[in-house]
Amino acid sequence: MTELEVNADFENNPELESNSELEELYTNPELETNPKLRKLYDDAFEEFRTVNLMDDDYSRIFFEDNIRDMQVILRIIMNKPDLVVVSVKVQQQFSGNDGLRSVIFDVYAVDSDGTQYDIEIQKESGGATTFRAAFNSAVMTVNSLKKGEPHVALAERHSLVIFIMMHDVLKGGLPLYTVKRVCLETGKQFDDGTAIIYRKPPESTLL
Repeated sequence: MTELEVNADFENNPELESNSELEELYTNPELETNPKLRKLYDDAFEEFRTVNLMDDDYSRIFFEDNIRDMQVILRIIMNKPDLVVVSVKVQQQFSGNDGLRSVIFDVYAVDSDGTQYDIEIQKESGGATTFRAAFNSAVMTVNSLKKGEPHVALAERHSLVIFIMMHDVLKGGLPLYTVKRVCLETGKQFDDGTAIIYRKPPESTLL
């Protein structure tokens, strides 16, 4: 997809449009007769206007068990209009065994095909290093197999690390980068069921 097509998916998707609940709250008749309450509402509303899904606290609250909106976002990023999300958890922890490092994913989702998604929402480029992406990907792979299961079972259990970024981390001038393994000698893809995606959404979506 081109940059215009990817951005249009975010900007024109009706499922991502905000509702009017906040506007209804702001028309509370008490606001006209209670100056202190009015100021409290004004301050809260102004702070709310500057918040978006790139903010850690807000994104944690927004995405917790929010299958519908995560499904919309993953359908756009993956360009799969029929993708079905079955579970969404925020701050999902995977503990390391025998003193190994554990990890906490910003958002962990699973679709109906069993594909796992680690969605990391990053304002700063420093949080999206290639090593962090590789580590998170490896953690999902390790946790995909139960004791005694054969490695070939991974063929049906893909995993993707998705960084939603404020900046163009790879500096290629693109809104979307998909990183997979390839054989350098043949140039052919080495499909191990994993991928790392960097996505910079259009600013107008505040995603």
